[in-house]
Amino acid sequence: MGVHDAAKGMTNVKYILQMIVDESAWQNLTPEQMQPMIDEMERFNDQLRNGGAWVSGEGLDFSSNAKTVRVTDGERTVTDGPYGSAQEQLGGLWIIEAESIDDAVRWAKQVPMTNGSIEVRGLVPEE
Repeated sequence: MGVHDAAKGMTNVKYILQMIVDESAWQNLTPEQMQPMIDEMERFNDQLRNGGAWVSGEGLDFSSNAKTVRVTDGERTVTDGPYGSAQEQLGGLWIIEAESIDDAVRWAKQVPMTNGSIEVRGLVPEE
């Protein structure tokens, strides 16, 4: 069952906005160089709150500091780093409430970033 099937009759559905970025642009910045970008993200977070869409949001540590648990035929192994070797990685996320995916996309278009992408996906409600 899709999100829209489960959400019939509801006014708002939760969506995840996943910020996919090339982390190499951030890794060598000083705290002073990062601060204007952090300030812009905080302004966006305030817009989400003031617009009644905010549920939660977090930035993520660099993927090079990640651990990945891989499962193959029930056996689990742990590796250092992200799950894949893609140039772009998940850098942060927001959980928002919106009336439709189009409304969620409108929010995603306002994320203050100059490169990367925002993937918008509905969350399947718990029953």
